[in-house]
Amino acid sequence: MDLISVAESSRLSVWRYASQAILANIPADDYRVIVPRGQLSAFRAQTPGEISVECEEDYIQDFSSYLWESIRETDPKRYGWYLQQLIKLEALRRCGVTSRRALVWDADTMPLQPIGFFGQGSAEIFGSDEHHPPYFAAIEDLLGLKKIVDRSFISQSFPCEPRWIVEFCDFIEARHGAPWWRAVIASIDFRNQSGFSEYETLGTFVSHLFPEGWRWKEGAWYRDGYTQFGGPRKALNAARKKSADAYFVAFEPWEPKRKSSLIAVVEKYTTNARQFFDFRTH
Repeated sequence: MDLISVAESSRLSVWRYASQAILANIPADDYRVIVPRGQLSAFRAQTPGEISVECEEDYIQDFSSYLWESIRETDPKRYGWYLQQLIKLEALRRCGVTSRRALVWDADTMPLQPIGFFGQGSAEIFGSDEHHPPYFAAIEDLLGLKKIVDRSFISQSFPCEPRWIVEFCDFIEARHGAPWWRAVIASIDFRNQSGFSEYETLGTFVSHLFPEGWRWKEGAWYRDGYTQFGGPRKALNAARKKSADAYFVAFEPWEPKRKSSLIAVVEKYTTNARQFFDFRTH
């Protein structure tokens, strides 16, 4: 199995710790993180030697300019977010055509205990309770398929059999008469801030065409890493001590970081004093 992460500089502060936990808890034959060319040195300095740091430009030649032209008038700040999703799909596709199983693992996510993703004849996929209607509008346009499962496939990771991604790309190209990436980009309504999910789309395809090839993996995971642990270094310590009760935790950039206890106390008493003053003067 190949483990693939895609990252950029805003994830480096988490990746430097998460990468250590990945090596300790997720067995793979090959590990790689794909980053922008200008950030290769920074990531190589913070990444264990067992993990290859690869250049995203080696993956995006086909679709980067088409994506930019499609999004630049509507929501150019989200270009990188969509680009990372296409890189993940392209990296999976390359594994698929060489008959290698792969796991996409989000770079801002830390495993807290050993995790297996392929066992007893089927892939094991984590789920969540997320439901974002624009994702399913894009999926129906791209694949002509509807949601048929009771969970979301958006869960920081996705294990993929080689046949799944090969048939996914072939299915899209046969349906649209265009390269898979062009059809994916064309299916996105960029007026929505988040108009596409690689995990939800690939999961919907697999749930329809390969229902016997996978099952939900039971077990808890956390989205709110800063709230749960205070930061990735503390989470890494918990992982090493095997003291966490969940499989993994995400440190997503939009989660408010926990303030230090001293700052919290000062803010609390400042707020109380302001409220008391307002009460006395009205």
